[in-house]
Order: sequence, then structure tokens, then C-alpha cells
Amino acid sequence: MEILIEDIPDEGLQVTATAATHGWLERTMLEVLSKEFTAKDAAELDLFCAKCDDDVDIDGNLLYTNHAVCDRCLKSYVDRNTLGIHLHLAPLRRKRGEARGDDEIVKDDLEFSFYEGDRFDIADIVREQLLLHQPMQHVCQPACQGLCQHCGKDLNLGPCHCKPTTADARWEPLKKLKLKKK
Repeated sequence: MEILIEDIPDEGLQVTATAATHGWLERTMLEVLSKEFTAKDAAELDLFCAKCDDDVDIDGNLLYTNHAVCDRCLKSYVDRNTLGIHLHLAPLRRKRGEARGDDEIVKDDLEFSFYEGDRFDIADIVREQLLLHQPMQHVCQPACQGLCQHCGKDLNLGPCHCKPTTADARWEPLKKLKLKKK
């Protein structure tokens, strides 16, 4: 969904969308979350765009659910997320006479995101923020104990009956190593 900078009124522009009624948001969610975003999941976007000269401030939230698989116990669970979106877009300015790709960006400019031309795409912003929001590891609950590495029993349901294993004999010389404290 593209927004023309000149179409943003002085009082600002409210942008709302749901995955159920706006195909671009559903496609963006599917692109980033793939199989984790199912027909049972929902996404609601609520953004406010305010223009200040050529700059645009974007502030809002993306509320969404997805079906993730726990990386510890391998159970599927519904993950409810609130993603805060706060950006300041500035026009990308070029030095006169320079070829495309040689953009002049100074150190202070690194706090901004940029747009080219007279518009920006909300779908690109949502995609970027959603990608940055993804966890390194999906965990159904912080105290998830995972699966036994020997029998595969879900340790969240109780202990397994596997005997504790001894450490690999190749590591024994390290146990004898003594370090001097300084």
C-alpha cells in the first residue's frame, strides 16, 4: 500500500488494515511468517503518519497471532504479538551530478529511514519491522524443559526414566586441569 507524501494532510493520516480485509497485509504476513501464519490467525495494523516538511513520522502497532512450533518441546502454540512501529522517514537526497547508488549519507542520518521519490510503501515498512521482530528461538513458555535427548519424552509432563549418562571419556583430561587464579 503506497502512500503519497503530498496526500498526507496537515492533521496527519490514520492507516488501518486487517489481514482479513486487506490482501497486501495478508501477503506481507505470509511472506515473513510463511507457514506460521494460517487462516486462523489475525493481523491488525494501526498507524498514524504525520508530515513535517518532507519528513514523515510513523507511529503505531501491529497486533497479530501466529502458530509457532516450540524449538524445545516441538509443540505447536498460538503466539500473540504486539509490534510497536516507530519510524522517522526522510527523503533520500543525492549530490548533484552523481550517479544513482552514490548516496550522500552523513552519520546523523543513520537514525532515520529513507524514502525515494514522492511516496513510500507501508507494506515494505511492515515487512522490515516484522522481520526484525522475529525471535531467534520460538519457546512456548519461558520454563519449557524440552524433550529428553535420549528417549524423546516431553519433560514438561514429568521426568523420564532414562539413566543419567556419564560424560564422554574424551573430556576427562579437562576435569583434571587446574587453573591458577591471579
